[in-house]
Amino acid sequence: DLAGLDNRLPGHDPNIQIGIGAHLGCLRSGLLGGPSQRVYCALGRHVGLTLELTEAAGWGELLASDDLARLIEGQERLVPREPLRSQALNSIVRIHAVETRPASGRA
Repeated sequence: DLAGLDNRLPGHDPNIQIGIGAHLGCLRSGLLGGPSQRVYCALGRHVGLTLELTEAAGWGELLASDDLARLIEGQERLVPREPLRSQALNSIVRIHAVETRPASGRA
């Protein structure tokens, strides 16, 4: 239940809303920086699309790219959404809202 997750987090701020974007693709990842400060990064156009999906997701919503939706089809309920104009991929991307089943309903 994504919509209720923010209520269970320590230091809950009711003004913070959670939305998630998910995609399937290749990326480059690793540590960037020097000896005194390093940060782990993931780079690539598929990472960019995931960010765009996250930004498009509403409160309590999980948005999946069409690539990921094909992989999970039949396992989760997928609701087609209006296509997203992706700057990362420089194309129109079909997206889906993923309506997860309650944990008790899983086999």
